[in-house]
Amino acid sequence: MGNAEIRARLGLKDRTHLRERYVAPALAEGIIEPTIPDKPSSRFQKYRLTAKGAALLTALREAAKYPIPSVLMDPLHRLRHWRSLLDALCRDPDLH
Repeated sequence: MGNAEIRARLGLKDRTHLRERYVAPALAEGIIEPTIPDKPSSRFQKYRLTAKGAALLTALREAAKYPIPSVLMDPLHRLRHWRSLLDALCRDPDLH
């Protein structure tokens, strides 16, 4: 799934925000991977879940079934961003 598709599914308009808050951290953590790793700036670049990303999404979906104590909410802020990204990527069956 490309940047424009991800932004549309997440309801985001700003490419920089998507890159800085969602894509770059998820790439750095190995949650997603580029489909064209040799050309990170390619206009044809898309992203797909890694095995680690799929496991994280499963864990986040399971955790969503239970209330989260407020003391844990700040550390989980990044995970909420990732959950949105992972959910969006999972809607595209060709990419996992």
